[in-house]
Amino acid sequence: MIKRVQNFLFYTLVFLLPINLGKHFIVADSYVKTYLIDYMVPTIWLTDLLLVALLFVWFFNKEKNIRGKYPKFLLLFVSSLLPSLALSTRLIPSMYAFAVLVLHVLFALILASSFDVQKNFRRVVGILSVSVILLSVLGVFQWFGQGSVFDNYLFFGEQPYSASVKGIARVSMFGKVKVPVYGLFRHPNVFAGFLAISLFWIYTQLSLGYKSLLFKIAFTLGFFILLFTFSEVAMFSLFSGLLFFQLIKRFGKKGVLLSLLFTFGVFFIALLLPVFSRWGSAFDDPSLYRRANLQKSSYMMLDDNALFGVGLNNFTAKVEDYLPKSQVLRFIQPTHNIFVLLFSEVGLFGFVSFLLLFMFVLFSLLSQSFGIPAILFITLLQFVLLGSFDHYLLTIHQMQLLFWLTVGFALTYTKEDVEV
Repeated sequence: MIKRVQNFLFYTLVFLLPINLGKHFIVADSYVKTYLIDYMVPTIWLTDLLLVALLFVWFFNKEKNIRGKYPKFLLLFVSSLLPSLALSTRLIPSMYAFAVLVLHVLFALILASSFDVQKNFRRVVGILSVSVILLSVLGVFQWFGQGSVFDNYLFFGEQPYSASVKGIARVSMFGKVKVPVYGLFRHPNVFAGFLAISLFWIYTQLSLGYKSLLFKIAFTLGFFILLFTFSEVAMFSLFSGLLFFQLIKRFGKKGVLLSLLFTFGVFFIALLLPVFSRWGSAFDDPSLYRRANLQKSSYMMLDDNALFGVGLNNFTAKVEDYLPKSQVLRFIQPTHNIFVLLFSEVGLFGFVSFLLLFMFVLFSLLSQSFGIPAILFITLLQFVLLGSFDHYLLTIHQMQLLFWLTVGFALTYTKEDVEV
């Protein structure tokens, strides 16, 4: 009975993963010089409530198996964040971010200890496929209406928007200004990141011979809508994932090596964004030079706070002190690189512990046979590519949840008694 309830809560959570509905609590620490910074607003999301319920049921599940090295790596990562929490000048946003991170780490622990990925992965992909189809239909109407469809946040958290809203994303298409599709996300890039991972998982099932009509419809519609997010980074991540899958499937270890070299090559190049910003007219694009300035400011921030960072979820409160004077506050965002952002906020010890956890998971998957372990391995590489050029894996709850879902699945292959 407990196992059934746990499975019901988990699969409901997977289906509702894109939901943007939550209760926001605006506090004094959420403001920086009269400007409200949404990343610093504590929020209880609908999916958080499901996570808490799942954690409660899991606690009474006698079938859970917490064995192997993975609990130690998770504990090390969480513990390494405590100094940055203690040194935070914006304590409430910092404590909120820490509580959310602990909840997500526990989610990964639940999956690692009690979920049979080999047996149930295709079901998870099927549930995500339904979500992708529904989001794609919503996206079609958003594109042709050039704005939100229901214009009501209570509709699963759809952000009310139109072309006339200040700060809304815009692109130029055939000489006309267009608004990309948002789905149920706070920015088209976040929607695109969700699609890049989901579509890769769907593609792998089709490639492995599961010719489900559901998968075909979801991939076709999802890919079509991905184009209308205009997110080049997400498209790059998806195509890289598809390429890696075929390379590993065909060439085995050589394909793995090529995928790793390519991914970490991009990772290191992305760290040099401020250097590249000095060259060429391409960086006249506000999107590029703002990202370069944010990353340059991160390095300056690190120079002053290398060991313990400026405090978890405190980057946007501190970055104004390091930005060029020409910048204005409304452009202040987290730096668009999750590795630089994490290092800036939690310092050397927290960053190293995260890398240890990430590398432990990554290389544990390499010891497994081709199949779901390879899919999860490539997904982690996709996260590296996405995270090298944007921040939403650390700052937006839907993508945080998808990341730790993947980590939890991958951790099942680090147990001493794993069956493959």
